[in-house]
Amino acid sequence: MPSRALVHFFLTWWGVWLIAALDATVIFTFPLALDAVVIVMASMHRNVFWLTPILATAGSLVGALTSIRVGEIVGEQGLARVVPSRSLDRIKKHMAGNRVTALALAPLMPPPFPFTAVIVAAGALSAGRVRILAALAVGLSIRFWLESVLALVYGRRIIRWIDSDIARDIAIGAIVLAIVATTISILRLTIWRPHKAVAAGRAAGRESQ
Repeated sequence: MPSRALVHFFLTWWGVWLIAALDATVIFTFPLALDAVVIVMASMHRNVFWLTPILATAGSLVGALTSIRVGEIVGEQGLARVVPSRSLDRIKKHMAGNRVTALALAPLMPPPFPFTAVIVAAGALSAGRVRILAALAVGLSIRFWLESVLALVYGRRIIRWIDSDIARDIAIGAIVLAIVATTISILRLTIWRPHKAVAAGRAAGRESQ
C-alpha cells in the first residue's frame, strides 16, 4: 500500500531530514508530524539517538532558508499575501523587541503557533539570514534534543505502540490530511492570493482617480 510505504520512508534517516525540511517551508502543513518522527526514530535507534536531533535540525534549517527567501521576496508590505491575517498580529507581537530571542523561542512554541510564518516575517523584516538561522538553530536543537531524550525514557512503549495497526492507520490518515492541507496552501499562494492582490491594486487605482 503506497501510504504505508510513505510512513515507513519517513521513519528513515532520509525521511527525518526531508520532513524536517518540509516542515519549515511555507507550503507544507502537517502539525506535530516532525516531532512524532523525531521521537519514534530516537526510540528505534537508541544507540545513535543523537543522530536524530542533528538531522532534524539540519533539515529544518534548509527548509527555513527557503521561507526566509520568500519573506525577502514579498517584503513587509507583502506579508499578508503569504501569512494568514489571523496570524499576522500574533507574529508582530512575537517579533516585537529582541528579534533574535523571538526567533530562538519560535521552535519551542506549541501548535497552533505559526512557526513558519515567523520565519517568513523575519525574512521580510530583513533580520539577516545568518542571524535568523543561528537563532533558529538554537531553538530547534533544544526542541529536538529534548524530544530525543524523552524518547529514550519512553522508547519501549513507543515502539510497541507504533507496531500496532491503529498507529499505522492514524499515520496514514494524518498523511492524507497533510496532503490536502498542503495542496490548499499551494493554491492559496499561487492562485487565490495573487488574485486578491490584483483586485486590491485595481481598487486602489480607482480610488486614486
